[in-house]
Amino acid sequence: MYKLLLSWRYLLTRYLALASIISVMLGVATLIVVNSVMGGFAEKLKDRMRGLQAHVMIDSRSADGFSNLDYHMQRVKELLGDELESISPVIEGFAMVEYRRREYTNFKTGDRDDPVNGILTAESAPIVRTVRLLGIDPASRSEASEFAQFLQNPENRSNPTQCFELRGAAAEHHRRHFVMPGFTPTLTGARPLRMDSSTEPAEPPPPEPVEVPQALVKRFGAIVGH
Repeated sequence: MYKLLLSWRYLLTRYLALASIISVMLGVATLIVVNSVMGGFAEKLKDRMRGLQAHVMIDSRSADGFSNLDYHMQRVKELLGDELESISPVIEGFAMVEYRRREYTNFKTGDRDDPVNGILTAESAPIVRTVRLLGIDPASRSEASEFAQFLQNPENRSNPTQCFELRGAAAEHHRRHFVMPGFTPTLTGARPLRMDSSTEPAEPPPPEPVEVPQALVKRFGAIVGH
């Protein structure tokens, strides 16, 4: 009790000591809060990165990817065994997308972006964008990452195999703004993308025979082509 009374007396009579103690308390509290926030942010960032990217990515040296995908996936499963959580194939490439922006005006409210109750009043020129194209298997992708959790529609989150079907307000907005009547999307890239599940590379089709006019054969004797 004597020590407590002595400490309390010096704290009340000497304001410099009280200010020093309060400043140390605030500094330590600030340090604890900042470390906690930064630690939580770093852990959340790691979880998000693990949800988007796999721990190990196996790339093919060929520009066309793996020609025997199922064989390689089975080999990975056999080598890792129970240590493998999930595996998912991915095709990555670049493409050009062309679309038009539509403007729907609601004359009652003055809203110029109302695709539900508005009337089409303007349409932009064709817009061309370069996009990064990823081809995935929704079922295995949902097991290997948090892909299904980021889908907008609840039905798609519960059934990720149908994730490419637009539903609800998103489908109506996309249809009214970007899709023209008879619209058929076409993605063009530097090379065709394919995923072949066979164990052997696909052989190119045989060349079609070309009929050569007899007049040219009689004139030149023979025609060599390829």
